[in-house]
This record gives sequence, structure tokens and C-alpha cells, in this order.
Amino acid sequence: MLIRLLAVVICLIEIHSICLAETSVPVRRDKPKNYAALSAENKTIEFGPFILKAEELKIWVSRDEQNMISLKGDARVLCGKTRLMAETIELVYKDEHDLRIDLKGNAKIENERDQLRMSAQNASLEYGRQFLSLTSREHGTVSLIRTQNQQTTEITATHILMKYKDLQTMLIQPDENVKIIERQATLKDTVRVETTEPSQFDFFNQIAIAQIKLFSHDWGVEARKPYVRN
Repeated sequence: MLIRLLAVVICLIEIHSICLAETSVPVRRDKPKNYAALSAENKTIEFGPFILKAEELKIWVSRDEQNMISLKGDARVLCGKTRLMAETIELVYKDEHDLRIDLKGNAKIENERDQLRMSAQNASLEYGRQFLSLTSREHGTVSLIRTQNQQTTEITATHILMKYKDLQTMLIQPDENVKIIERQATLKDTVRVETTEPSQFDFFNQIAIAQIKLFSHDWGVEARKPYVRN
């Protein structure tokens, strides 16, 4: 009788384990023990300081406690007043100071606070270095648009590097096939981002742009010399 009772208990435990395995977040054995994968079809998930959306979404934690996020297919990331979009987006961070974000395929970055709109084939942001790069395919171009005081400035080039010199000044270095166009702002130029709380992980959060400095080693016809905008 005792043996039969023990066998029934063991069977119940096994059935319970199978049910948990089918309903819990899948875990891959070849990844660190803290690995957790989440998959959703066009589903929005809030994870830490980010709101994430993609056709395929994976999140895991490495052995050195780095948070790693991979989004594929119509990938979108919302953080503070900044929206990131691309075919694929990868984020790696332990805290905001070592945050790195890579966007690949039709990358777009929009920031409401400083009214910035960027587009490129690929883009990379490094919070600690306060560094952002926009790159294109061969013979392609990237663009950076900023609207302020009813005026829109659009910069196009083969690639653009951006770095914050201090909390008021943004350095922009466009290279190859540089063009700068200034025009009267329209309603379409206004950047609106879904209302979210300010975030210390927002790449632009600590910056209040008062001045933009441009410099390039290869100025085109429409931008022959560096200049400073206040």
C-alpha cells in the first residue's frame, strides 16, 4: 500500500512539473542560469526603464549581471521622451552609464524634448561616452533634423557622429556629401512621443541643448565651413 501511495505521489509531482514547464517562460540550457526569453507577436512589454515592442523579443541576464535585450521585426523602444525604431534593436546595460543600443535596418530616432529626428540604415548609442553614430549603406545618406524657434535645420551626409561636449552643447560631425538646409518649420516637423515619465536611461534626458556646433573634414557645396548655432 505504501509503495502504491508513493508511486501516485511521484506521478503527481511529474505531472505538475510538466504543466509548469509548458506555462512558464522558456529557459535555454546553453545560456547563463538567469536567462529568460520572452516571445510575442507585435506585443508591448515593459522591462525596467524601457517599453519594448517587436515581432520577436528576447530578454536575458548574463553572468556578469548585464541585461541583454534583442528585438527583431518592426522593433520599437520607448524610453523617457525618446523613441527608437528599426528592423532589429539590441540593448546591453547594467546601469545607464554603460548602456549601449544598436539599431540595424531603417533606423529612426526621435526625441521630443530637443525636437530631434534622425534616420539612417544603422545607428549606435553609447550613454557613458555620450556618443551617437548614424551610418548608411554604400552611396547612401543619413539625416538629422532639428526644429527650434519655428526653424528647421536638416543635415544630410554619408554618416554623422554626435557627441555631447557638455550639458548644453552638442557636437555634430557630418562627413562625406554633406548638405545643410534651413527652412521654415511646419507641423510635420514637430516630434511627439508617447507620454512617459522622464528616465535616467534616456540618452537625451540630461542634455538641454542650447548650442549646436558642426564640424566636418569634407564640407559639401551647401556647407562649406563650420558654424555655430545658438
